[in-house]
Amino acid sequence: MSLAKRLGTAKRCGQRGASSTELAIAAPIFFLLVIGSIDVGRGVWARNTIAYAATAGARWASVRSQESENPATEDQITAAVQSQASALDPTKVTVVPTWTPSNARGSTLRVSVSYDYTPILLTLAQADPVIITYAYSTIVSH
Repeated sequence: MSLAKRLGTAKRCGQRGASSTELAIAAPIFFLLVIGSIDVGRGVWARNTIAYAATAGARWASVRSQESENPATEDQITAAVQSQASALDPTKVTVVPTWTPSNARGSTLRVSVSYDYTPILLTLAQADPVIITYAYSTIVSH
């Protein structure tokens, strides 16, 4: 047998199992990147959802001042916000409407919504959830 064949065979034998070792190193990193990307996407989606819900709730309440036939209450605003954020867990959504100085025409209404978001990676690490908050202010007009 020639020396070249022996060297070629020796080279192939020395690389046996190298691909499984590389996979064992690269696979966890790849899966962490994939799950991390999904978590970031879910977090951005949750933030956009509560932003839309806060805006919709504030707009709904801005046309229901204390002088109107059906003035807005905190419970009604909370229900309006939660109906717009129906894809989120309602037990993790907190709504705080605040009128300055009152629910009269020309007053300022601020609707603050917070959501306890738990990313997949933090669930695995048993860490505390991330609190996402959004506030929208408007003038009470009717």
